[in-house]
Amino acid sequence: MAYLIRMIAGSKWRGINEEEDIGSYPSHTITKDLQTDTKNRLSVWRVEDIEDVEEVENAAIALCVARDEIRKVEMVILSEEELISKGFTVDNDPSSANSIKEYNYMHRDITELSYSCLGGFAKEIVLSLHNEKMIKNFTKPKLTDLIIKRIDDNKIDPSYFIAKEKMMESLGLSFNKGLIDEN
Repeated sequence: MAYLIRMIAGSKWRGINEEEDIGSYPSHTITKDLQTDTKNRLSVWRVEDIEDVEEVENAAIALCVARDEIRKVEMVILSEEELISKGFTVDNDPSSANSIKEYNYMHRDITELSYSCLGGFAKEIVLSLHNEKMIKNFTKPKLTDLIIKRIDDNKIDPSYFIAKEKMMESLGLSFNKGLIDEN
């Protein structure tokens, strides 16, 4: 069974009781963590097996590097099969990913979202947060180590980071005459 991963601000969600009506969820929680693009799509990352540590780490890296700097990543994991059975549409369009090319194949979009669909997706997050297996957190030092290891193992092209000065600094990379060198 495949799973979809979404980055969230866990502290905003933990106070919501799973029995609570969707209509009473704090609006900031939903608008902050479930902001869609102009095509009413919500970005998620697909993994085949949540027990596959490297695959889950790759999703965390993909989420992390889409930002301007390395920061902690809190993720909720949702069953793709359950979401589809509840009427959500999952689209495989790697070109809509905003991350490093090595992991764009993992990118998916929840599409055709409406106001009520977004509420339903929020409910799925709340339900997943009550299962510790469905929550993964990565600290800044852990993500830094993972990215450096993937660069060292030639699994990530370091040139991706050229335009991300703060990340390059955190990773100990420097741009030197067209080449990236580790300091």
